[in-house]
Amino acid sequence: MKFYKFVIGSMDSFQSLDELKEAVGSGENLEKIGISKSQGNIGIFEYEIESLSDQVALMYGRGLAFSRGWCMDDTFSFCQEVDSITNNIF
Repeated sequence: MKFYKFVIGSMDSFQSLDELKEAVGSGENLEKIGISKSQGNIGIFEYEIESLSDQVALMYGRGLAFSRGWCMDDTFSFCQEVDSITNNIF
């Protein structure tokens, strides 16, 4: 089994995919820099799957996000393999 994190953010809050990755990867408290789930501008989904490929993991992450109301329109998103799950679904 592998652990993954799928992150999706609104283009209203992030100017680029790199900016989204930097905000999530910086370790800063996202709410401290004005990013919050309550504003609906970011979603972070952690999951464990037996993935045959990174593409399958990406599709799984998109499924989680889309089932919670997100879509591809006007968003940036990425999926990355992580060492463990923190249960920090945002």
